[in-house]
Amino acid sequence: MKIKIVFAIFIILVFFTIKLQAQEIIVNYRFKFLPENLNRVASLAILNDSVSVFEINEKEVVNDEKIEQAEGTNDFSVKLSVYLNRKIIKHFNNNEVNAYIPDDVDEKKYNLIIDTLNAINWQLSNETKNILKYTCKKALGTFKAFKFTAWYCPDLIYTDGPWKFNGLPGLILQLDRDDQNLQVSAIEIIQHPAIKKKYTITEPYLNKFNWPAYVSYMKKYYEKMNNMMSAVFANVENATINEISINLIDLRIDKK
Repeated sequence: MKIKIVFAIFIILVFFTIKLQAQEIIVNYRFKFLPENLNRVASLAILNDSVSVFEINEKEVVNDEKIEQAEGTNDFSVKLSVYLNRKIIKHFNNNEVNAYIPDDVDEKKYNLIIDTLNAINWQLSNETKNILKYTCKKALGTFKAFKFTAWYCPDLIYTDGPWKFNGLPGLILQLDRDDQNLQVSAIEIIQHPAIKKKYTITEPYLNKFNWPAYVSYMKKYYEKMNNMMSAVFANVENATINEISINLIDLRIDKK
């Protein structure tokens, strides 16, 4: 009887330890896009077992929207503003991702893009390496159109990671896309933060899309912008128009 009681207490303690560890963690990441060496700082806040908030800081690149002309040439390009941070909110209970992305017409407001929390078919490996003093294991997987190498920490028992990545038996601390054009690495882990930041899991939005509709919307928007640029400079002799490409962060990570 005593053995059963001791065992039951042990199970309860383990359960509450796991529940405690599965909450109150913030991971800061560095996103690097190559070959232009574009850097972004991002954070993942795991709020509880069912919701996490991932946010990419874009306020560091605020610029006024304007048409620029390269000095001494007739080479024109458009420089667009960025005002708001992108937010990726994972709802594990209903297998859904809500992405709040600044609108390209009114950059001070969001569009809501609803996507499925994709189940990634990870191939686990016994290969290990240390990241931020944590022992991590290697996994290979395909996310939409791209293949990734992930490094996750089994000692951090969260099945979550940066952006929309998830599903490994441990927190993802590093991601490398096989084409080498995207590298994501954890730069800081804060467990049980002393001061809780207030996270919102909803935002006001202009439009709501599913992922294919959002891609179609953006393609039409950029086509319209390119046509406008061509019309504005149609009568400028020897003018070279740099085509505006769909180069948004979300379209560079997810399948176009």
